[in-house]
Formats: sequence, C-alpha cells, structure tokens
Amino acid sequence: MKDSSYIFRILENGELQHLHFGKRIHVKENYNQLMAYEKRGFEVSFSEEFEDIQQSMIQNEYSSYGKGDFRHPAFQVQG
Repeated sequence: MKDSSYIFRILENGELQHLHFGKRIHVKENYNQLMAYEKRGFEVSFSEEFEDIQQSMIQNEYSSYGKGDFRHPAFQVQG
C-alpha cells in the first residue's frame, strides 16, 4: 500500500467525499483538481442549507439512505 494513495475529504455537511484511491499521489497543499464537479439545476440538493451538495453528483465515501442519494445505501435498518 506504500505505492498507493487513499484520499477523501469532509464536506460542509459532515459527509465523506471519496476523491482518489489508486496510484500514489504525493502530498500537496490541496487537491482541488480532484474535487471539481458541476452543479446541475435539476438535481436534488442535500438541504436548503447545503444547496451546492448534490448527492448524485459526488462520489460518496459511504453511501447513505435518503437526502437525495438514490444509489444503494451501504446499510439500511428496517423495523
């Protein structure tokens, strides 16, 4: 694993966004080139407070149920 990098960031809403796993990337001040995504007007926003976070447009490190993420969740509790 010393020749690989695993990079993620914490979004403003507290969720983890996956940025990179694979070939080693040397340590940098920032990884803005990995964070770019295009906001789309027809996507569901996470909340009114975090309108720029559109779950279907980012690579979540851990997919969760609801809040506009329509992919299969990592887990779902049913009662």
